[in-house]
Amino acid sequence: MVDLVVSDLDRSSGGLSFLLCRPDGTLSQPVFVETQGCPDRADVVRQMTDGLREVPEVRGLVLAVAKQFGGLDDDDRRVHDAALQVCRELGLTLHGTYLATHAGVRLLPVAVELTSHRPGAA
Repeated sequence: MVDLVVSDLDRSSGGLSFLLCRPDGTLSQPVFVETQGCPDRADVVRQMTDGLREVPEVRGLVLAVAKQFGGLDDDDRRVHDAALQVCRELGLTLHGTYLATHAGVRLLPVAVELTSHRPGAA
């Protein structure tokens, strides 16, 4: 799903794609935030997810780190850690954090207690 939702333009621009999910794990709404030049992308994760406290129909999240090329770096890891932390705090299911580049999409590891127990979720 990430490969379909995160466009080539998103990857070229660089940013974070938040795929908000309903309680059954289906996609509710994708939201892309361009973060090129942003000094703290982990803070963007915290700000974006903080508003989900008020949205009861969103109970899960898929996060994609979109960038043109390259592998996982320390800043990407901080973004991933922020997603793990906020999902834990909010009781959200983190269906996955992905690195999406022009070369493809790669899943990052997720804490077991935050993953969906349904096969094929998100």
